[in-house]
Amino acid sequence: MIDSQTRRKFDVNKKEISILLVKPDGVAEGLVDEIREIILSTGLTIIEEVGKIISRESAEQLYGEIDDVRHCDYFLPLIEFMTSNLVHIFIVQGEDAVRRVRVIIGKNIPPSGIRKRWAESLMHNVAHGPHTYERAREEILILIGKEINVDENITAHLGT
Repeated sequence: MIDSQTRRKFDVNKKEISILLVKPDGVAEGLVDEIREIILSTGLTIIEEVGKIISRESAEQLYGEIDDVRHCDYFLPLIEFMTSNLVHIFIVQGEDAVRRVRVIIGKNIPPSGIRKRWAESLMHNVAHGPHTYERAREEILILIGKEINVDENITAHLGT
């Protein structure tokens, strides 16, 4: 019998939950509405969104699990930056949502996606998103304090 994690690797049409966090620089630049439109244009559904200032503990949990960030000189400045002002959190759902959010956000090096368009630096790079479905579920719990599961009945945008 194939376990659910292995099955997800081979299911290209899997419906997933993911998260796109607009960092303080993106919020300050007024990019939330434009990023919302980009998300929706990809066919993802926004099932919840919230603006908030995240705690130091949440920021450390968010980035402490990422090896190439946790061990860098900019880890503490990143935590300070992430807790310095409002962030905007989009919880999205759709087929292959984690990968699609990663494509929207893009890479730092070489720059792509919204990072290519708006990032000012490695730290001030507009957005954050998880690399796996399991990590997406963990980050949702860290950032909004509750579990959210795939809802097969959601087909329309429920954001603001």
